[in-house]
Formats: sequence, C-alpha cells, structure tokens
Amino acid sequence: MQPTNYYFLRYHLSTAEEVTSKLEFIRTGLSSKAVVEQFGHTYQFLELAYLVNDNKDFLTGYLVKYSRDYDEEVVDEKLTELAETSIKNKVVGKVRFIVVLDSSLIAFHEVGNIINRSIFHNKFTELFEKNFKNFFVNFTTSPIIEQYSFLEEVKKFQTTKNITINLVPSNPRFSERWKNIDERLRTSHITNYKEVLENKLKGSILIDKETESKIYMSEDGYGEASAEGITIQGEEKKISTKKANKVTKKPIPTEITDPQVILTLLSPILDEITKRTGK
Repeated sequence: MQPTNYYFLRYHLSTAEEVTSKLEFIRTGLSSKAVVEQFGHTYQFLELAYLVNDNKDFLTGYLVKYSRDYDEEVVDEKLTELAETSIKNKVVGKVRFIVVLDSSLIAFHEVGNIINRSIFHNKFTELFEKNFKNFFVNFTTSPIIEQYSFLEEVKKFQTTKNITINLVPSNPRFSERWKNIDERLRTSHITNYKEVLENKLKGSILIDKETESKIYMSEDGYGEASAEGITIQGEEKKISTKKANKVTKKPIPTEITDPQVILTLLSPILDEITKRTGK
C-alpha cells in the first residue's frame, strides 16, 4: 500500500481585533458551524481535537467533503435486480489536518483529485473566514518548499526575463537570512509586498543579497516567488515556489490513522521547518 504524503503550509492571519488567545481564535476558525457549497458538494470542518506534543499545542481535525443527496446503486434481493437508493450526507472524501499553533504551520494530506492540495488551500481558507462571517479576518496560506531550491533554479537560467516576489510579514518569528526584510515590512506597516524585476536585454538579472533574502523568505512560506527565463538548452521556462515537485512532503504509512501517532512521525520535519525559519 502506498504511503500517504503529508504536505505543509504556512498560514497568515490578519485581523482588526486584538487576539488575546491564539488557541481559542484558531479553534473558532476551525469550528463546524461554517459550510461551503460547491458543485453539489458540501465542505465542512469536523471532529476538531486538541493535541499536545513536546509541550507544544496543536489542533487536529478533518476537512470533509460530502454529498447531501447521493444516489447509490444497490441490489434488490427480493426483486433480484439492480436498484438505486438515496444516501443522505455521504462522505466523498476527508483530509486529516494538524495545525501547529506556535509556528503557524499546517500539515495535511490529499485525497486524490477529490480533495487535492489546491482544493484544500481554497476550502480551508473559505471555511476559516466564514466562521468569522468574513468580519475583518483575512486568512491565507503558502506552501513550504525544499530549502532554497527556487533560487538555485533561477541561477541556472542563461537569460532571466523577470522575477516576481510577493511577501507577507512573518508570524512573528524570523530567520536571520531575511530578518532585515521582515522588520522593514513590519516597521512600514506593509501587510502585502510585491516586487517585479524585469530584463529586456540579453543575460540574466543580477541577484543581490537583498533580493536573495526576499526569495529565501518566500521559500520559507511567507509569500511566493516566480521567474521566467531561458535555459542553457534554449528552452523558455517558468518556475515558481509553488512548483509541485519542490513542495516539502513527508510520507506516512496509510494504515496509521491515530492523530497523536501521525503528529509524532511528523514532528522531526515540523521542527526542521521551524528551525529553518527561525524562532
């Protein structure tokens, strides 16, 4: 049996209200009150639970996709023929997620195309904000990718056409590699930062230390970066920190379903991500 791959997101939260208890605030955002309807399916958070591991707080639960009215083919034994029966609230798919409160991380897995990473990102965000009735609460996520792989790919371009960097301030821990950038965003009260570097000439854009720091920050989950260029082979190529084969993931045996055991197995990579992005 193939293992279940767990992926990692950094969540970014901004609100007009003062958050006195992060645990209770996140718990409210993950409550089962809100539902999202799309294409005949309903999405909802269910079975939220509190976990502790190594003296750290975690929340876990399911993002569930279900059909309110589902027609299933069955055998009618009396008439010895096939028939259809209606099933109420049939679960189509469910995704286990674990929220790391102190480092603003989310670990989760996919269920094929039923709840893939894109659907999880979108529905998790919609449900969280809807639990606050979208009232001055903005919740977004960014994937955690392999350490500094994007910058290495950019440097392989023979010609770099453009680099786009989007950043959000950290929550509120920072890495020494981009500490100055993060502090500048905070001091200037910038909640979303975008920078576009373009090259209309031959050759590559010269990436200085400041631009490197911004790219590192986006790779650590505090935004996104993309670039377009021409490879040594003459191929036009576009790369992004959201590139699928660069996303950090951890395989867990599928037969393991206990959230406490899953958390224990995920802890080393969660600690590595936290250490990499700073305390």
